Amino acid sequence: MKPAVIYILGTGHSGSTILQYLLAGRPNIIGLGEVRQLTDRRNWRQGLVEPCSCGAAVETCSLWGDLEPVAAELSVDWYKRVLSKVSILYPGTTHLVDSSKSTKSIHPWLKLLDEDLISGIHALYLVRDVRGWAVSDETTRKRKGRPPQPLFLSMVDWWKNQKLFLRFLKTNEKNIAFLTVSYESLIFRTDAQLSRIADFVGINGDQFNWEDGLKKAVVHDVWGNRMKNDFSTRSRLTYDDRWQYRMSASLPAILLFPIWRMNQKLRRDGGLI
Repeated sequence: MKPAVIYILGTGHSGSTILQYLLAGRPNIIGLGEVRQLTDRRNWRQGLVEPCSCGAAVETCSLWGDLEPVAAELSVDWYKRVLSKVSILYPGTTHLVDSSKSTKSIHPWLKLLDEDLISGIHALYLVRDVRGWAVSDETTRKRKGRPPQPLFLSMVDWWKNQKLFLRFLKTNEKNIAFLTVSYESLIFRTDAQLSRIADFVGINGDQFNWEDGLKKAVVHDVWGNRMKNDFSTRSRLTYDDRWQYRMSASLPAILLFPIWRMNQKLRRDGGLI
């Protein structure tokens, strides 16, 4: 059986890690994390590759351990090795989740689709309310020691990124099917959103206990956010609502009308309103 790929597309800090775990909580779905980071041999050689979410160092991980890219290896050939390893470790897998998010990193999967090595690609365009995203970006900048910037500039960055994603999804030559998924809807209307996703990707849409699924999910994520290595946070759904109490987050989003209009449209398309 050839697996299909569920590709999570979107801007960082939008909830791709928890979405991956919710998907991989279902039988026969395996989470691979941000695959694109592992195709870069320099990340392995310079020790930038983090421990896998399975609990092992990447060098001893049952999946990634012997998949370090070799010199001059084409990325598509490396992806073929990943497929082969998954088929050995997890026979019966129907879907692979790649949370790479970048529009460029979907291309190796498209080549595998052309070669009939996977059965399909389903893009989940994950969006987060611009106000919550800007505050999360501010927090991340502080934590990582990056230069701060006003929230309204972060909102402009968010807007530019969404325009790029939408342009890619609507004009790509492969005409990839995509579903817009609101992070807020995923948290507050979990059952309805997961049922919507199940219908889109073609998996069993029956209700299932996603809380148990979060605990049992099979995910080999090496490059995701801190949640991937913290069972206490990745096994439950929480929402950071601090932006709701900050005028500096709400007012610019409303005054910058193109951003507000896009935010409302994506909230609606993503199943929130």
